[in-house]
Amino acid sequence: MAPNNRINREDQRVQRTYRVLKEAFERLLFKKSFAQMTVQEICDEAEIRRTTFYQHFQDKNHFLEWFIREKQQEFRDDEAAAIPPEQFGEHYAQLAGSVLKYINSNEALSRLLLGSGLRDSQSMELLFRGFVQDITERLEMVPDLKDKLDGVPLPLLAEFYVSGTLAAFRWWYENNKPCSEEELIHHLRWMLERKADFNER
Repeated sequence: MAPNNRINREDQRVQRTYRVLKEAFERLLFKKSFAQMTVQEICDEAEIRRTTFYQHFQDKNHFLEWFIREKQQEFRDDEAAAIPPEQFGEHYAQLAGSVLKYINSNEALSRLLLGSGLRDSQSMELLFRGFVQDITERLEMVPDLKDKLDGVPLPLLAEFYVSGTLAAFRWWYENNKPCSEEELIHHLRWMLERKADFNER
């Protein structure tokens, strides 16, 4: 067998391992919280050996970090070309809507984010920082935005609004979604425009 064929087969095995672990973890999130899970339960659900798991991950927390990064990459891939650079208020509303719709369409991710013990964890911080980075990069594409901010750094602006979006999502989800996604985004846009209308400065 040629070396490149061996490499291709090995890569396929690795990708399959990642896929079955991810799918198994998402199924388990409907049964119990991350804190209650064990590596053995994840392996049993994925029908792989513990030794295989530890070939790729140091422990359960390392696996969780990988899972969150995978979800963030899915978000980037889905939305990378979906939001054109526009005026700040509408641009932010679209960004907030994208984050909200992505989280809400991933029930496993929603359960993970709202699970007890995760709100202040390193994993939640990892997810938060990932969204801040994504939003910062997109704000950099908004024409002349920096000239309207009186020196406010874009990463600080992104952190402020990502915090608000995630807090709004948590309120919405924990209160049994008292309004539609579109209404929630409308509320976020209203609060943004009343706090600071960068378009008219």
